[in-house]
Amino acid sequence: MSLYLYLCICLERVESEDVDIVDYAYDFWSIMHYGPMVSSKNGLPTIKVKEKYSHLKPKLGQRKSLSYLDIAKVRSMYNCNQIPSAESNNVCVSKATKGRDYRGKLDYTEEGVMCQPWNKKYPHSHDYDLSDKDDGLGEHNYCRNPGGERERPWCFTTLMHTKKQYCDLEMCVE
Repeated sequence: MSLYLYLCICLERVESEDVDIVDYAYDFWSIMHYGPMVSSKNGLPTIKVKEKYSHLKPKLGQRKSLSYLDIAKVRSMYNCNQIPSAESNNVCVSKATKGRDYRGKLDYTEEGVMCQPWNKKYPHSHDYDLSDKDDGLGEHNYCRNPGGERERPWCFTTLMHTKKQYCDLEMCVE
């Protein structure tokens, strides 16, 4: 029996209410992703990155570590992003600054979705200056409010169709 036929038979047995389809972005860097030359019999790639995403320069089939999207999916499957977060119970974010000065390590939203790292442009592209010390951005995915542009700390999500969400942090008057 071919793999295709086997998958079709298996999928027919799955009820739609048994399947949880998450909206995470396609993970080009996943440790679970096979490389472009796997199963090639003629030396040509069996999988290619669409031109739309070629600027990301993903290395398909990397085996060094879990990608940030791998981690986001696992944390989602195992309900690791608890609401309210331990940090939200212990931190009060300034209403006066709209949390622009927040420098905690909360890295998921009030919906329980892991944040996209600020130094990544996928799944959501942005033009924030990572070197601006007032914003506290960098090579992490912690909740921030760069420029105080929103009402409170937020982040880009790792979901494909939900760009930004607020983080689970209490606002307070000083």
